[in-house]
Amino acid sequence: MEHNSTSNLIMINLMFIYIFFLIIISIAIIDKKEHRVSKIILLVGFILESIQIIINYNNNETQLVRYIAYLLPFMLLIIIDTITLRKRGESFYIIQLLLLIIYMIIFLKLKLFVISFLVMIALMILVQLVKFISTIRIRRIVKKDRKLPKIPVGTYLGISTVIVLIISIFV
Repeated sequence: MEHNSTSNLIMINLMFIYIFFLIIISIAIIDKKEHRVSKIILLVGFILESIQIIINYNNNETQLVRYIAYLLPFMLLIIIDTITLRKRGESFYIIQLLLLIIYMIIFLKLKLFVISFLVMIALMILVQLVKFISTIRIRRIVKKDRKLPKIPVGTYLGISTVIVLIISIFV
């Protein structure tokens, strides 16, 4: 009987990993196209993550405290983002990224998130280096633009998270 409940829990956790992948990939695609992190997709992910926490940790108070510790800044950022949206007509990208980071930390735990974050930085440097080298190679003069380029950080974070999670599953 105990073996059956363990295998059910494993199947449920695999389902949540699959949903996490879909949410992260969706966020990465939207960020690449529109340079924003979808709050609706994040909220769905956060609600589903809450369900997973309730299923897995129904009598574990330390996990509940940790979850509440992440829930409070998440909700505060949602409120700040909503106020900003009403006043300015648009959200701050940094707030959207912070919401994404909190969601990822809840799912991945801090250690895997830090690894994912470091992979993201390496990926961003690599892509920028390739872009720089390709502009030199084709002898194109790049006009200096005063604006900072809109780097889809959420896309890079999503890609690095998928890579790190896949590697962590098989290692």
